[in-house]
Amino acid sequence: MNRYLEAKPLRTLAVWLPMMLHPLSAVASKVSAPELDDTNTTPTSNPVIEVPRCEAKDIPSVLHESGIDYEDKQRVFLDTLLPLVLMENELVAEKRQKMLTHFASLARGEALGAEAREWLRTLAVEYRVDRDPLQDVEARRALLVRVDIVPVDLALAQAATETGWGSSHSARKDRDLFGMTALRTNRTVRTASGRLVRAAKFASLREAVRSYIHNLNSHDAYKSLWLIRTKLHNEQKPIQGAVLAAGLTKYSTRGAGYIKQVRTVIHQYHLNRYVNARLLPGRTSATVIAYAN
Repeated sequence: MNRYLEAKPLRTLAVWLPMMLHPLSAVASKVSAPELDDTNTTPTSNPVIEVPRCEAKDIPSVLHESGIDYEDKQRVFLDTLLPLVLMENELVAEKRQKMLTHFASLARGEALGAEAREWLRTLAVEYRVDRDPLQDVEARRALLVRVDIVPVDLALAQAATETGWGSSHSARKDRDLFGMTALRTNRTVRTASGRLVRAAKFASLREAVRSYIHNLNSHDAYKSLWLIRTKLHNEQKPIQGAVLAAGLTKYSTRGAGYIKQVRTVIHQYHLNRYVNARLLPGRTSATVIAYAN
């Protein structure tokens, strides 16, 4: 259960971006090697999976029927969540590219228009960066490590872990896929241990996914995750869930035990096969189409 809630390529980036990231890369390289886990992950060898833009508002009712086969349950759960994670990551990637374009303009000494300046300042507020990215290079570095995708296999593994593959009460009734307690004050529930907590209630499953990704990218509790991700970028390595899981120490009171469980789910159910999943072009549909295999 979560403890913390709250364009075209530019040639100039090839020179400028590594210079911007270098100080953070030095910090990221200090992340304890034993905590990193990139075993059993071969994303480059996985085939590209084309995913329809399907958006289910609720957890399918079949997931909490007693007669459903366990493998079918996993398939339906993955079919439901995968496009949502991909669509939200797509929006984050677009936001990151726009940010990099503006940063490149600033690095060349060019003046940004009023709309671009306001957009960057709003972005800083959204990602809890106190300084002004228009004036402060440290603010830009802070945004560079925060505004980024969350790997699909990590999101799927955490959702499966937190909801029992979609069978939990919070997933069915509140669309809470990631154990995001204390995010909102509109509902109080009692945990299995008898403790009362504030529980998140979302308008849709996609809203829950969006909140989860933003939470990981904006809360200082996950700074180590940002640094690991930055290190992978700098080393031109794939962004893999089993590796980034090392940054989830503060996601759960279970600490290292939670990280181990998330990695086990990724490896046992081969969720890294979705690292190369790509959304099909077209309009979003409310129909869920099976493609997990």
